[in-house]
Amino acid sequence: VYVEFDKSLVANTNHTLHVEFEAQLHRDLVGFYLSSYTTNRNETKLVAATQFEPTSARKAFPCFDEPALKATFKLTMWHDPELVAYANMDVSSDRSDGRLRVTDFHTSLRMSTYLVAFVVCDGYTYNSKNIKHNGQIVQLRVLVPREQAMQGNFALDVMEKSLMFYNKFFNIFYPMDKLHLIAIPDFGPGAMENWGLITFRMSSLLYDEALTPVKSKERIASTVAHELAHQWFGNLVTMEWWDDLWLNEGFATFLENVALDHIGKEWEAMATFPCTTTQPALDLDALQASHPISANVHDPAD
Repeated sequence: VYVEFDKSLVANTNHTLHVEFEAQLHRDLVGFYLSSYTTNRNETKLVAATQFEPTSARKAFPCFDEPALKATFKLTMWHDPELVAYANMDVSSDRSDGRLRVTDFHTSLRMSTYLVAFVVCDGYTYNSKNIKHNGQIVQLRVLVPREQAMQGNFALDVMEKSLMFYNKFFNIFYPMDKLHLIAIPDFGPGAMENWGLITFRMSSLLYDEALTPVKSKERIASTVAHELAHQWFGNLVTMEWWDDLWLNEGFATFLENVALDHIGKEWEAMATFPCTTTQPALDLDALQASHPISANVHDPAD
């Protein structure tokens, strides 16, 4: 991008660049994209969600989306009055401009663009709990379609226990006053650790005690614990470039098992870690097509 100014910029002075841009909502599961689900009444409900990792923030707004280049973000969303908007930070004001609903969010912490997230959805509800630790109150919510309201309770319980565990383990308290998990109908990865608004596949978050297999219950717990580990390792501390992504993911994968051992001893996560994680990694490493865990990344396709 080449930007030409009317006059020379003044050295040692902050300048603000305002950019107007337009983009279309597609159903390609990257950037800011459109999704939908069908209710028991056969009604189609729309959900617009984000998936920016690694370099799809540029599809939603002009930005530098290298992980080392962190910034604060102040979001305002105009949307249909019947819809609800969520983002990394909590709502600062919610008003009407006469035709649309306008939702303002507090300014975010400094973070990489791939961690920015916002969702506009229809027909959602939430399971909620406030926790207090060392004088800090954090609002926990699991956001799900209204008909699956009870299926968010298990994830809420795992989130609470994982957050309390990591606060003590790192001795660095979770830096925000809210943490929301939200189920997205069409979602590429199992989950995404966006700071304060973690997005999930439906199957990676919702637990129906009567229908969900026991193994899936453990998988949901491990996914929640994994994404919460990223709130520290990945979000608070971020690799400078994508060639160190292995450390980001490897550390979270190890810590999810440490957390599960603490909150759900019946899974024996650390006892089975050599079989579930270490051996599969060694099997892949033994292949002729194996590659270094730290590889040069020159292109988003890498």
